[in-house]
Amino acid sequence: MNNDRLNAVADMVPTNSFILDVGCDHAYLPIILIKSGKCKKAYASDISVNAISNAKENILHYNLTDKIDLFCTDGINHIPKDYDTLIICGMGTKTIKSILDGQNLPSIIILCSNNDHYELRKYMQKIGFKIDSEIVVFDKGKYYPIKYKEILQNMPGTKDTTISKRLQLVQKLLKKLG
Repeated sequence: MNNDRLNAVADMVPTNSFILDVGCDHAYLPIILIKSGKCKKAYASDISVNAISNAKENILHYNLTDKIDLFCTDGINHIPKDYDTLIICGMGTKTIKSILDGQNLPSIIILCSNNDHYELRKYMQKIGFKIDSEIVVFDKGKYYPIKYKEILQNMPGTKDTTISKRLQLVQKLLKKLG
C-alpha cells in the first residue's frame, strides 16, 4: 500500500472524517485512513465487481469489516449521504464531473484527476467550491494534482466583485500553466 499519491491524499483528509472513496479499487485509501486512526468510519465504492471483490478481501485481511462499508455502484449513487468528506481519485475530469453533477455534495471534496485539470477547476468553482489546498505528486511516471476543495459560499467576501475578478485572473494563469 505504499503509494505516494494515496499517501498525499490521506494527508489531506481532515482528522475524524467520515469519508466516501469513489473508485476505491482495492480500498487501500480507506484502509490507510482507518488504520492510522484518522477516520473512524468509511464508505468505499467502485463500479467494478472485481474491484469490490479485491477491496472486500483487503478489508477482511485487515479486520476492518465493521469500519468500511463497500458499495458496487456508479459514483455516489445508492450510498447513504452521512459521510462528510468525498474523495474521487484516479479518474478523468469528464468522469469526475459526471459523478458530481446534480448531487447533494458534502462541504469537503478531495479530487485527483488524471487529465483536464483546468476544466475541473472551472467546474468546481461553477458549482460553488474553491480550492483550499493543492499539491502535485509524481507517482508511477505521472504528475497528479490533488485538490482539497471546500464550499465557496463559506469563504468570507465571496460576494465581493474584487475577489471574483481575482479568481478569474488566477484561473486564466492556471489555464496557461495547464
